[in-house]
Amino acid sequence: AYDPQAPECPPPARACVTSLVPGGSQEWIATAARRGSRIFADVGWDDTGRWDLAALPDLAHCEAFLPNAAEAMRYTRTDCPRA
Repeated sequence: AYDPQAPECPPPARACVTSLVPGGSQEWIATAARRGSRIFADVGWDDTGRWDLAALPDLAHCEAFLPNAAEAMRYTRTDCPRA
């Protein structure tokens, strides 16, 4: 678990992988990015059906966002995952 009092939490890393939660934030992501880690993020299915990128506040700290094709189309409101 994230411990803001621990100087090495999260531990130093060149890269981290996380799963973003719509409507939620994980403090360790911003901390790791601030310390130089490159963050690669996946996302789970949005059960709310909103598919709102603004509901993913930790996305701002991510090097890459890696949703699957169906999730990508819903977040971008397109008919093609490449779009």
